Amino acid sequence: MMKKENGAATVVGFVLILAILSAAVVLFFAVQAPAAESYTAESAVLSAKDDMVSFTLLLDSLQKRPEMNVSYLPVFESDGTASLLPAGSISIGGHTIPLSKLSFAVSDSQISLCAGGLIRSDGGDSVWLSFPKTIAENRSAVFVIPQYQGEFSRGASAAGIPLSAEYLQEIRYTAVLPADGENPVYLSYAGEDTLLWQAAFSELSFRYPLCFSQPQISGNTVYSEVLPDGVRSIEIISPEYVIT
Repeated sequence: MMKKENGAATVVGFVLILAILSAAVVLFFAVQAPAAESYTAESAVLSAKDDMVSFTLLLDSLQKRPEMNVSYLPVFESDGTASLLPAGSISIGGHTIPLSKLSFAVSDSQISLCAGGLIRSDGGDSVWLSFPKTIAENRSAVFVIPQYQGEFSRGASAAGIPLSAEYLQEIRYTAVLPADGENPVYLSYAGEDTLLWQAAFSELSFRYPLCFSQPQISGNTVYSEVLPDGVRSIEIISPEYVIT
């Protein structure tokens, strides 16, 4: 009788151990699988950022050797996409410059190049990783605003997404602010990314408080006054590229 009870107890114990091990395995994958997936997605975004920085450096090199075309092959996850789409416009001192946004998208995130600045978007939220280039000193403000011509949206193949770029020309605009301040000059953005550009103009106002006012939003426009006490002349440098 005792042997039967001992045998039954052994079986019950074995079943309990299996149940505990099974629960542990389920718990492990429930915790680790989402973490691993999140890590993989973030690695893909960081890779897209590195690709965008590398492509930007290639664009800069074209200004030194304008007779060249460059090709680039970003490495993407299988669900990655590349796109170049209109992204509003910037106006300064009577000159309007159309903007386009070159984007590398992976999972729910996106790394974009717009007006020379780098942007990260996650879901519906976007932040500047680096702002468009502006220098204000000696009562002069210089804006460097590259233009990217072309329009496309394409998915990744097994090899990646091939891109090519050609440098066209560099356009320069100048403007002189009136000394009396009666005709104010504004820096403005018009388009869908008003909150993003409000952040860019706020950064300008923070760095150069005597040159730019705090930005305001009206509809789909963000604007900041160029203050005549800090800025008397404006120069806009706009290199143009064709990206396909």
